[in-house]
Amino acid sequence: MNNIEKIDFLKKVENLDIELDNFLKLHNLNWNDYDNQICINGVPGKTDDLSYGSGSLARDWNSSYWDNGQLIVPLKENILQESDFTELCDHFYGTVFEEIYKEMKKFFKLGRIRFMRSVPKTCLSWHRDDSMRLHYPITTHEGCLMVYDNSVYHLEKNNWYLADTLKFHTAINSSRRERIHLVASVLEKKY
Repeated sequence: MNNIEKIDFLKKVENLDIELDNFLKLHNLNWNDYDNQICINGVPGKTDDLSYGSGSLARDWNSSYWDNGQLIVPLKENILQESDFTELCDHFYGTVFEEIYKEMKKFFKLGRIRFMRSVPKTCLSWHRDDSMRLHYPITTHEGCLMVYDNSVYHLEKNNWYLADTLKFHTAINSSRRERIHLVASVLEKKY
């Protein structure tokens, strides 16, 4: 697989940006309250918490500190696994997001599924994930990029992409507007 592969067999969902906006307003949700990630699925017993599973499953970024000019990010005490995220969060039943969840599960065994927002003029650390990621850009602009080694990609709105995030990469939002992707951890392909 190349770094990023366009997927044509999943249904495109037009106006998902409007659906997400309406969902956030209906439930009075604010991105900043969720550290720019809202979980669509969760672990049994935690499906009422849209932030359970946000961020790193292994690293405790809130306890990070500097040591001799290097950022140290300790491990969490209780480390969850992507495979623990097996149930749709309560807020999403009866919505277009439940339909998308079911559609993705036909073709992939999934871990966490999140809406991930990056604010203007931001960049993630150079990292690799423990599984591949399925991306569906909901809001994107010129200057919203994914970078692998010396390869740069712009993922177009309303298209599905399978990204090999097992390789080192980063995401950049150098635009002046927010970037929002629906991102799913892919544990296994079913096709």
